[in-house]
Amino acid sequence: FRRVLFRSFERQPAPQAQKVDEEPQPSQFNDAFEYAKALAVYSTEQALAERDRQEAQAKEVQERQKVIGQWAEKVQLAKATLPDFDDIVASSDVVVNDDIRDAILESDVGPQILYHLAENDDIAKKIAGLNAKQALREIGKLEARFEAKETAPQSAPITRSKAPAPINPLRGDRKSVV
Repeated sequence: FRRVLFRSFERQPAPQAQKVDEEPQPSQFNDAFEYAKALAVYSTEQALAERDRQEAQAKEVQERQKVIGQWAEKVQLAKATLPDFDDIVASSDVVVNDDIRDAILESDVGPQILYHLAENDDIAKKIAGLNAKQALREIGKLEARFEAKETAPQSAPITRSKAPAPINPLRGDRKSVV
């Protein structure tokens, strides 16, 4: 039983497959037809791989353009509440890695996070010095803080109703009822 259990965890050798990256050579085959067939398969696989690579690249560019468009909209909204947004952001010289940049770009409150980091160089430098997981965790904390501010209920002014006061119902005395 023990031997069977351990045997099931042993790695099984992978079946020998012809490498797709290498073009078949005539010397590898005994028959010209087999070589022609292998060459056709190789050519087809190369063409399909190239098509997949181009589609993935086009999708990536499209997604990036979508994120950039959304970022521009978010920045315009942030500038309405932060008129010195451009000046503060331009004054910062802290550089963050691509993962942090992408997290800020994709965040709904990304412009506020960027503004906060530009205003507070010490926090930005601290985050830039952290490893990727720790830095993303800190960005997440900032994001939660700014989202909480956005969703905090605004106290609306209290308005009195113009409706008349409620009526007082008639009350009878039990003794007077016949």
